[in-house]
Amino acid sequence: IYDEALQWFRRFQVPLVASAVDSDDDPIDVSGGSVRRELLVYSRDGEVVTEWGRLDKLSIPSFDTSPDNLLRVYSSIRYSTEEQRRQKADKKLKEQRTGFRIIIAILFLRRAVIPACVALAFYLHPVLGFLGLLGTSADAAIGGLRVLGYLPKSKKDKQEEEKRRRMEHHDYHCQLNPRGFAALRAENLGESLREKVKQEARDLYNENS
Repeated sequence: IYDEALQWFRRFQVPLVASAVDSDDDPIDVSGGSVRRELLVYSRDGEVVTEWGRLDKLSIPSFDTSPDNLLRVYSSIRYSTEEQRRQKADKKLKEQRTGFRIIIAILFLRRAVIPACVALAFYLHPVLGFLGLLGTSADAAIGGLRVLGYLPKSKKDKQEEEKRRRMEHHDYHCQLNPRGFAALRAENLGESLREKVKQEARDLYNENS
């Protein structure tokens, strides 16, 4: 971790403490065989200083933690302010409300407007009313036949049905073995985090190579 810690320090000029863990996230010693595990890196009089030691024994120098200085040091890291996050959440909520209103409008159109138009067509002209009734009856018949399985389902319906079946199947087995499910979830999360750390290390190496 020595070289990687120096790379991070060159990128962000603030005191840092680096340590190493194995694939199970257990701490390991890479300091040369001693019981010391952590590496402290900081700057003193313009020179980079490194010290090995246990975290509770290391003397970490103070540094400027003002917002302006932290924004300067970590300027290469993408960030968002509380106001930006609030605006993003409001935008997402607005989009969800718009989608909900569209669904309501479609349902209202099919359940209220179309039947009313058919009734009005009957009142104005029997032939128009008959054509409207025929169209709505055909739509209802097609929907009923699909529900009963007499008509082939669309590709989208099949995909949604398969997705629902798999979710129900997984949920059934998770309820049978909750401990096994919790262990599997923890293992998947751990693997995901380890892969993320490896990717960050590869990116850091590529940036500094």
